[in-house]
Amino acid sequence: MEKNALEKKSTVGNETVKTRGDIDRKLGIIVDALKKDNILLVATQECERNSALRRIQTLLKEKQEDYLVIFIDVNDVNTPGEFLIEILFGAFTAAENKNLFTETIKNAFCQKTELLESESSLEQSDFNLKPLLKEEITEDNWKEEGGNVFTFIQDYFNRSICIIIDDFTKCVHNLSRKDNRQAEIFLKFLRSTRAREDKIRFILSGSMGIHEVVMR
Repeated sequence: MEKNALEKKSTVGNETVKTRGDIDRKLGIIVDALKKDNILLVATQECERNSALRRIQTLLKEKQEDYLVIFIDVNDVNTPGEFLIEILFGAFTAAENKNLFTETIKNAFCQKTELLESESSLEQSDFNLKPLLKEEITEDNWKEEGGNVFTFIQDYFNRSICIIIDDFTKCVHNLSRKDNRQAEIFLKFLRSTRAREDKIRFILSGSMGIHEVVMR
């Protein structure tokens, strides 16, 4: 496994800071770095890490960088297919017109199942989206569908996108514990996605580097 696959480390938690301005200046460096590359933010304390990610989300909006921000937590994700479904659900949460987004997903991914055919409320859409997508994105086809997921998101929103993924290294640990080879394939897939989808940036977070997880 390559040490630098998808990694660009930025440490914000090792120094004592006294004011919100100090914190924002440090996090602002990360926001500015998104213009050039993806970010891996490593922080051992979960509350510190989550607070930093949420503040980065706010700073992106305040800077008016025209980023659509998708925020997901993948602590309990155990397969690449589940990861892709979380990405789509995060995009659903970020979409302004959720009914339109749901109908567009239906046309793009749910050819075998009827997605929400007889249901119209937003709450029902929210409730049914994940389990129905699980029927379409499986262990057998996740790599093929994965490319479609990111292309779909980029085409639908038609703007720069920042996907903030909390507990990414825990997700990789879950994958590698189940199948280390599968975890490597998954990371290579994400690296190729980064190279292909030039309007999508990732901020990946965890308590350690990705290579440290896979090599365990």
